[in-house]
Parts: sequence; structure tokens; C-alpha cells
Amino acid sequence: MSAQQATDRTVSSSSGEGETVVFRLLGEAKRFHRQGKDKKAARTLKRYIKRNRQAPYVETLREYSLIYDAFSREKPYQGRRRQGASFPFTLDTLASGEAQAVVMRIDAVLNGRPVRLTFDSGSGINLLSPALADSLRLKPLGLKVPFQGEGSGEGELAMADELRLGGVVFRHVPFVVADVSTGNDSIDRSLSHLQALLGLPLLEALGSTEIDFRHHVMTLVEPPVTAEPNLEYDDLANELLVKVRHHEEELRLIPDFGASHTVLGTDYLLSHQEWIEAYCPKRAIFFAGVNGTTACHEYRFEQFDLQVGRLTFTLPSATVVDIPYDNRLGMDFFSRCQRVIFCFQNMSLLVY
Repeated sequence: MSAQQATDRTVSSSSGEGETVVFRLLGEAKRFHRQGKDKKAARTLKRYIKRNRQAPYVETLREYSLIYDAFSREKPYQGRRRQGASFPFTLDTLASGEAQAVVMRIDAVLNGRPVRLTFDSGSGINLLSPALADSLRLKPLGLKVPFQGEGSGEGELAMADELRLGGVVFRHVPFVVADVSTGNDSIDRSLSHLQALLGLPLLEALGSTEIDFRHHVMTLVEPPVTAEPNLEYDDLANELLVKVRHHEEELRLIPDFGASHTVLGTDYLLSHQEWIEAYCPKRAIFFAGVNGTTACHEYRFEQFDLQVGRLTFTLPSATVVDIPYDNRLGMDFFSRCQRVIFCFQNMSLLVY
């Protein structure tokens, strides 16, 4: 499993009305950030901090206000991105024991040097290891950023001067610089592709983007006019969700190109527990990813139907786990598509 979102779970120990206010403020600030209004995002948080200096969660708000202040100065993702611009990607198969995973890799030029980056739409951050960030001479901004993978972590915010993806050029691209090793040499070798990744912020900056799995190319396209919205943000968790259907049931899943397989968490298990325990085989597994491993039990669905828009695929299997876990639509689904289009202008995900 890949690096997940920069998270607000650091404030989850707060309770009651104060916690609700904090979540609302962070969600509002993030909406301003996505609109490119970082100064307004920082100002929203600072107003509350000024009136509530002694509150226990104010330090978290202060950290985010400093991040948005830095973004308002640096003006990230400036540059050249015209419709029709494209860049290639590869699909690499990684194997660890019995498990296999398909990951998307992009050959880019970062600060003038070639680098291979993993594309992970389920990650709320762009991520680099300290060694890579140092060799690529990223500019540290002197700010800490919390993030969540299979364990909690914290990294340093740094800025790349330039990122080139074929005909797309961005200036001032933010990365979180962090050591994401698990402490297990064997696992860390199998997860070496997580040392350099581009996440959801890059996808948002691209705008309307077609991912062509037939020809292995990503292209900036005109927003589809007739597409029905099926994407939404969970501002509290900093996640992008897509609405899908399984038979007559609507589910909300993270469209995650960094996840090898489609996974459903405890909420789904509890709502279907009697049927799942009666008909789905159970076994002990663990997830390995950024900052650690997570042990749990999985139930394996066979022949799992999922509908996105008007297209339905039957996956050979899907996993339900018995731990709190984000529902994720993984590469076992997307790699079966011919084309996938993300359109943030009208909040739609189209699959063909």
C-alpha cells in the first residue's frame, strides 16, 4: 500500500464542539487551497487562532496556516500545461512472495535531472526520500507536514524549482521529504518505488487528464461537457472519492492508482457481516506501506461487480478487511480499462 493522504487525524484526540470547529476550519482552508487561494486559507485559520490561543488543537491549525502562507509565497504549480500536451508512463509489475502489484511509473525531469516517479492518486502528497531530495537540490521551506500511511509520519516541506513531464512543465512543485522505511529490509526493498512519488496534488494541477492504458500515455484533454459528477472530496480526511455501484448499493471509494487491489474496510464488513462470514474465505494478512505494516484478516469476495458511470467490470476478487480502512478502488480495476479521464472542472471520473 502506498503513501496515503496528508492527514488531519492529528486533531482526532480533541472532542466535542471544539473538534467540530477545527475540522470545519481545516476543510474550509483546504477548499481555498484547491482554488489557489492560499493566502485566504491561511487567514481563515489565523483568525481562529488569534481568538483561541489556549485551545489544545491550535498548534495543528498554526502548522497548516504556516504551510498555506508558504504556498501563497511560492505559488506552486505555475507553468505550461496546454490541452493536448502528453507524457508516457509504464506499468511495472512488482512481486513480493505470492503477491503481485502493478504500479504506474513516470519518467520525469526534476530540477534538471532525470528521475523515475511512481504515480499514486491515493496519496494526498508528493513524496521524496531525503537522499533523493538532497541530490535533486530541493529547497527546504522549514516546515513540518504530517502524513499517514500504514503508520503516522512527519516530513519536511520542500519545493522543486521545476518538474518536466513530457510537454507539461510545472514550476515550484511541493514535495514532502520523509524517510518512509518500515525497518524491515526485505519489505523496504519491495517498497522502494515509494521513495519518489507524485500524488493527488499533481493530478489536480493537471486538470482534465486522460490516462490511456492502451498506449500508456497521459494527455491533458478538454473537459467532457456531458459527464455526470461522481467525484467528491472528503475534506476532513483530505481524500478524493468516487461514487460507484455494487449491485444496487452505492459505495464511495478512493480512486487509488497506488493500490494494487480493490479493498473495502470495516464499515462494509459490519454492514454485510453475516453474509461475508458465511460465504467468504478468511485468512490473516498484513499490509506493507509507508511507515510500517498493518496486520489484519481479509475476507475474499469472488467475482465482485463494480459499476463506474455506465461501465461495469467484474473483478476476479475483492478484499474486505476487519480493520478501519479506507475503501480503495485499485489498479486491479483501472488496469482493465482502456481509458480513464479525471475531470476536476465538473468533478467527474469517466472510464472506458
